[in-house]
Amino acid sequence: LTVISTVRDRTLVEHELLARGRHHEEWREKQLRRELEKIRTDQLFQSSFSQRKSKSGSSAAVSGVPGIGKTTMVQKIVYDWATGKIYPHFQFVFSFKFRDLNSINCRINLRNLILDQYPYFGNVLGEL
Repeated sequence: LTVISTVRDRTLVEHELLARGRHHEEWREKQLRRELEKIRTDQLFQSSFSQRKSKSGSSAAVSGVPGIGKTTMVQKIVYDWATGKIYPHFQFVFSFKFRDLNSINCRINLRNLILDQYPYFGNVLGEL
C-alpha cells in the first residue's frame, strides 16, 4: 500500500510502480527460462517429464495463449511423423483441437472420439 499526498507525488509513484512491474516481469521471465525444459519435437516423448513408459501408448497436450503457434507445431509434428522423420514406432497419430473437444457436451470414450473426429477409421478401428 502506498499513501500519497499530492498529485505530483502520485505521478512519481505511478512511474515507480510501472518500473518495478517491468523489473519484476523481466526477473520472472529469466526465472522461467531457467526452469523450463527445452526439447525438440523429436524428443517430446523422451523428456524428463515423461520418463515412465506406458504399455498403452503415449500422449502429449500442447497449451499456450492464442496465436502462439500450437496448431502449427502440432501440424509440423504430424507431418514429420507421416514422412518418417520422427517417431517411426508410432502406428497412428491423432490430433485433437481443444476447440473441438470443448464442444462435446457428454462423456465420450477414446474410440468414439476418434470416430467422431476421424470417421474414415470406422472400418479398421476395431482391429487396433
